[in-house]
Amino acid sequence: PGPLLGQPGLAKRAVWSRPRPLHDIKRVGRAAGATVNDVLVGAVSGAIAGYVLGRGGDPEDLTTMVPVNLRGQEPLPRELGNKFALVLLPLPTSRLAPLQRLTEAKRRMDSIKQSPEAMLTFGIINAIGRTNPDVARFVVDFFAAKAIGVTTNVAGPLTGRYLAGTRIEAVLGWVPGSGSQTVGVCIFSYYGVVRVGFKVDAAVVTEPETLVHPRVFATADGGLTPKMTFTILVCMAGMALLWLTLVRFELATKSARARIGRVRRALEGDETAVPGSRIAPAAGGR
Repeated sequence: PGPLLGQPGLAKRAVWSRPRPLHDIKRVGRAAGATVNDVLVGAVSGAIAGYVLGRGGDPEDLTTMVPVNLRGQEPLPRELGNKFALVLLPLPTSRLAPLQRLTEAKRRMDSIKQSPEAMLTFGIINAIGRTNPDVARFVVDFFAAKAIGVTTNVAGPLTGRYLAGTRIEAVLGWVPGSGSQTVGVCIFSYYGVVRVGFKVDAAVVTEPETLVHPRVFATADGGLTPKMTFTILVCMAGMALLWLTLVRFELATKSARARIGRVRRALEGDETAVPGSRIAPAAGGR
C-alpha cells in the first residue's frame, strides 16, 4: 500500500488551502481549453501525487468518487431531496507534467459527462435503498472500497452572504467517507475565491497539511521544483562561502603561530629569530 492507502482508524483530520482567486483559475482554464472544474481536479491530483512522491511512494492513478448532478436545468422543486449519482473517477495522480495532468483531467471528466454511468449508478442506488439494510451496507461498502474517497466541487454564491447582519468571510467544506476511504476532497468557491478542504484518516495520512502546503523536493514528473532548485543553489553558495572562510581562518592561524614563535625566540636571545631586527643586550652596571 502507498502513503494514502491502508486500514483507516477512528480519528480524522481536516485541513484546508489558502483562498485562490477564481478569476486566476478561469484564466488558466481558458488558456488550456478546460473548465474551472478540470483545472481544480488537475490541481488536486497534483497535490496528491506530490504527497505520495514526497513520502517515497511511486505515484500512480488513484480512484475517487465524484457526484454528478442529474437534475438538468429544470427549476428546483419545493422539496429538494437528492438527485445525483456517484461515479468512479481515476485521478491523474501518476508522474505527469502539470499541463499533461490538466489535459488528462479534462479528458477523464469529459468521458464521465458523456457516459451513461451516472444514470446507471443512480438507478442502482435507488434499488439498494429498497433492499435489506444489511444488504445495502454490504453493497455500499463494496463500491466505496474501490475509491480512496469522495471528491466534490461546490459552486457557491458569487456575491457575499450575510448572517445576522454580518458578512460571511469564508466557507469551508469537507465530504463524508465510508468503508476504507482515507481521503475526501471538497472544492468550494465563494465570493470570487476557491478553497480546497481535505478530510483524511489520521492513522493513514499522517501529514495532511502538506497536501495544501507542500514541502516537496521534486515535481510529480521527477524534476526539481524551481523553489527547490533555488534552495539548492543558495545552500551550495553558502557552503562555498563557509569553506573560503575556514581556509582564510586556517591561513591566518598559521601566520599568527609563526609570528608568535619568532617573537618568543627573539625574547630568548636568538637574534636571527626576527629577520631585520636586533635586540639590544641589556646594559651592564652603572
